[in-house]
Amino acid sequence: MFISYLKTALRNLWRNKLHSAINLLGLTLGISCSFILWLYIQDELKYDTTFPKAQRIYRVVERNQTANQTTRWLAYTSSALAKPAQSSFPEIEEVVQFVAGGQAVIKIGNQTFNDRLFQIATPNVLKVFDLEMLAGNAQTALTKPHLVVLTKSAALRLFGTVNAVGKTMEFNRFKKKITVSGVIKDLPQNTHVRFSMLFSLPLNQPRWRKYLKQWQNRAAITYMLLKPHTNVQTLSQKLSTLAIAKGGNSWKTRSLFLQPLTEVHFNSTHIEVGFATTNKGNIFYVYAFTAVALFVLIIASINYINLTTAKSVYRAKEIGVRKVMGAYRQQLIVQFLIESSIVALLAFIMSVGVIEAILPYFNELAHKNFEIGWHSAAASLGQLFLITLAVGLLAGIYPALILSGYQPVYVLKSQVKTSPRGLLLRKVLVVGQFALSMLMVIATLIVHKQLDYVQNKKMGFNKEQLMVIDINSAKTRQSFRAIKQELLKHPTIQKVSATSRVPGDWKEITLLPVLGKGQTVNEAQQSFLVGADQDFLSTFDIQLVAGANFGGNDKTDSSKVLINQLAAKQFKLGVGDYVRSADTSRRFKAKVIGIVKDFHLQSLHNKMAPLIIAHWNNPVRRLDYFSIKVHSQDMAQVVAYAKKVNDKFDADTPLEYHFLDEQMKHFYHKEALTGQIFNIAAIITILIASMGLFGLATFTVQKRSKEIAIRKVLGASSAQLFALLVKGYIKQILLSFVVAFPVGYYVMRHWLDGFAYRTSIGLMVFVWAGSIALLITLFTIGYQTLAATQNNPVRSLRNE
Repeated sequence: MFISYLKTALRNLWRNKLHSAINLLGLTLGISCSFILWLYIQDELKYDTTFPKAQRIYRVVERNQTANQTTRWLAYTSSALAKPAQSSFPEIEEVVQFVAGGQAVIKIGNQTFNDRLFQIATPNVLKVFDLEMLAGNAQTALTKPHLVVLTKSAALRLFGTVNAVGKTMEFNRFKKKITVSGVIKDLPQNTHVRFSMLFSLPLNQPRWRKYLKQWQNRAAITYMLLKPHTNVQTLSQKLSTLAIAKGGNSWKTRSLFLQPLTEVHFNSTHIEVGFATTNKGNIFYVYAFTAVALFVLIIASINYINLTTAKSVYRAKEIGVRKVMGAYRQQLIVQFLIESSIVALLAFIMSVGVIEAILPYFNELAHKNFEIGWHSAAASLGQLFLITLAVGLLAGIYPALILSGYQPVYVLKSQVKTSPRGLLLRKVLVVGQFALSMLMVIATLIVHKQLDYVQNKKMGFNKEQLMVIDINSAKTRQSFRAIKQELLKHPTIQKVSATSRVPGDWKEITLLPVLGKGQTVNEAQQSFLVGADQDFLSTFDIQLVAGANFGGNDKTDSSKVLINQLAAKQFKLGVGDYVRSADTSRRFKAKVIGIVKDFHLQSLHNKMAPLIIAHWNNPVRRLDYFSIKVHSQDMAQVVAYAKKVNDKFDADTPLEYHFLDEQMKHFYHKEALTGQIFNIAAIITILIASMGLFGLATFTVQKRSKEIAIRKVLGASSAQLFALLVKGYIKQILLSFVVAFPVGYYVMRHWLDGFAYRTSIGLMVFVWAGSIALLITLFTIGYQTLAATQNNPVRSLRNE
């Protein structure tokens, strides 16, 4: 019986080639697009869950708050917290700390390597995170100074082998040679815990011991492994009380909270990460991509339902004869489900090829490393097959129920007609299809409008033609004036400035509790602080609106500052007034000599904040960058020259640089990814919906061919016939606008709320979306309709 069902199904699919091709292509596109998004969604939802003890690991987050100031959340806190916390509270099983990294300069023989993913960690990190050792002993790998554990990738890059235990290297942070004590398996991509090498704490060095015991510093990312059933909220309060008791006055505005490891990825958009390398997630994008995946699958399924039920009239006699010959309704349902399953199976086979072809491009776009294939991803292929089968069965169940329900007495008398209920359902499904497609178009247009806004909005400084070089050694800091002069000898380098941070920075920016005019310590408010030389304003084209710039005298300028307009207003300061720090550990008092026009120090996700531009020779923040203004299209030549200058003054530290305009694009990586995915999804959803509409239009023209012929004989013009045939579809498309527009506005308004500075949605977005849908609809059904109006009516009437 099954063989008979299979043969009949294949014959029917072959007989209705256009109908089958539309269903097959629609399902293939829908399944391929949805599955790739499903891989991304799974990867995001599994962030930090691969560690066996993940449910008991918590990150310590510090909250800093002063009077009249927005709360600041920090992922790093005092390195002195670990020992007293573990000894004071029995519910804490282990405390792991990663101490501030930066740039590592590794020397192995004559080779020099740069690395920014190193961490200095406590010995128990291997135990708490259950890191898999490929070589070495996890119990002793980090227990002594001057040891390092490498990831597999780092071992291969540095030594060309995983068997690197016992090999040595020089590290610019420590004086003695470092010995490799272990090699671990590479960390999964979907974790915020990132490092290429773990150095042991140099507790044999008095300078390090003193530094790590300071409660004032914020030097460590701290994780706690808690015992089961610990009251996390109570423990957070205990930690804050302990820190205040040990740290004194500096902790009056600081408190501690415990954040579950599994929530770090999605619940850290408000938390400053500082030196740690991480990729913050946004649950909105998971919801958005889930919706897109479902939209595409639903639209593909709607196509199948619409086209199959529309064609049901042509299979009525087959069903009647089968029933007369004794077929039960259940057998007919199985027959039609087998047909839909065959289409789904063919779509699965084609989808595997499509996914294999486009997955490398998606990986590059999303910065992921997904794979699918018989050799490496049997689980993924299994998921894909189940998704395909489910879609095929769900799409086929309604047509199967409708077709198997025909009564043979009416069928054999040719009295089967499309019921009003069935016609209404098809119309509702077409409206639903295009409403979902319009949602995708609206979302795509708004995402691109916002991206265009943030990338072209005036930031208050000029980011173009700026090369930023990291200062990573004491030698470079000591020689920064000479390096500036050497760089300026190049004919295309116009300006050079040395600063602690740059506008549009991606790293932690120093926050200082500031006392304005007439304010007491309790009224202190936070302000960003950046150290800079006298060339800072001219290099970045920042406008001075009052007072004067630094004069170039390092001694006198060290007690002077510039402030932005927002700081002048908030602290009630003017030129000639003094600004003071309320932080007793960082005493700072300076005279305001100038006020600069407000500019964005961070991305447009963040609101503009008060800013103090201190002279580079300040007691709070040291120099970290050279910013070079270049007038040249040959950047490779400028980079080569900068490398030559760097090697002249500090040959041990490789040149590390980037271009500011390119770096700032990384702020909006998630938004850019969303825009590109929405682009592709919008095209696919419209394509699938249009194919379905094309199939329905073809069926309608065939069904009404005699009516068209009679109307033409009676004098109807081609334009009148065209209007008659398309008006029903136009009404459905217009109704889809009414459904899609308010939903699109609400969802995208919520998305825009994630930006402190955002574009307006505007009416034109909806005008464009509606125009696109109407044009596509007219184009899709226009050809078939026009062709029908041009046919000779004699041909259609001859068969009567």
